[in-house]
Amino acid sequence: EVHYSLGQYRQAIVTFEQIIARLTGDRLYERIGVAMHSVVSRRWLVQAPAETGAFAAGIARGEEGIRIAETADHPYSLFNICLGFGYLYVRKGDFQQAIPFLARSLELCRVWNIRQNIANCALYFGHALALSGQVSASLALLEQSIETAELTRYIGRVPLSASMLSEVYWRAG
Repeated sequence: EVHYSLGQYRQAIVTFEQIIARLTGDRLYERIGVAMHSVVSRRWLVQAPAETGAFAAGIARGEEGIRIAETADHPYSLFNICLGFGYLYVRKGDFQQAIPFLARSLELCRVWNIRQNIANCALYFGHALALSGQVSASLALLEQSIETAELTRYIGRVPLSASMLSEVYWRAG
């Protein structure tokens, strides 16, 4: 994740491919803490290729991640891969594809009380709605994202949320 955060997308791809190559067989469903690393690693293999324009590669890894998370019936992993998929489709400019994944991700966080990630999911879902022209629906989500980030002390997301919210206010006139 550090490579991804630093914009070293190709190195992130190489690293996550190495991780998932080791997580096969019984290890495919192995959990470390709350995460199934075979799915969370695939999330980054959805997002990192999206940053380089390799959408087909990201979609293929995302489909694998969805199958694994659904087979394991693991909400934390499923929210993660849905968030990554939504992100990819936003980067691709396909907001109608992004919205269902982002809505599902946010709903999983709400239903399963994955509070620390509600802000992130609301942020990306709200942004996708705004970009698709659904400005009024996006405002509430982006405002919720800032409020939730502050309440859960996930302050690293507040500037990004505020930036996206200001863009939506601009779009709303």
